[in-house]
Amino acid sequence: MGSLQEQLLKAGLASKQQLKQNKSQKRKQKKQGKSDEEISLARAYAEKQRQEKLEKDRALNRKREEERQRREINQQIGQLLKAHRKNDPKADISRFFEYGGKIRKLFVTPAQQKALNSSRMGIVQHRGEYHLVELEVLEKIRALKPTAVAFWLDPNEQNPEEEEFPVPDDLMW
Repeated sequence: MGSLQEQLLKAGLASKQQLKQNKSQKRKQKKQGKSDEEISLARAYAEKQRQEKLEKDRALNRKREEERQRREINQQIGQLLKAHRKNDPKADISRFFEYGGKIRKLFVTPAQQKALNSSRMGIVQHRGEYHLVELEVLEKIRALKPTAVAFWLDPNEQNPEEEEFPVPDDLMW
């Protein structure tokens, strides 16, 4: 037995012309089907690349925006410190404090030392330097960048060891 086409031709239900048209249509559909698949694959790949590029651009824009905000905050802190810094070049008392896991030193006057110990002043770190500022300025800087506050004795914070073994205010170390 032959194919269905041959049987239809022998039975007289289809002519040679109709068979040729049918074959050519099938061939065209196969070719079109492959090209549609290839086109859809190429489109999917292009879409994926476009999405990846968009994600990359968004990440870069976020990073630039964060960097711009960081620079703006540092500029504001610099302006506050320039206007309200209380460091005295004639200070002769070493005030030690812990910051970043290390013991740091700042020279202060006796009045500044009393203010530091009574929580009326604090120390701010900005661009590698330590600045002595009053409480109002310290609060503004803390609102902008909490990590910039290097030292401040919080009067509300209680250390259980200090209650048991009080440290005198005039102790120098």
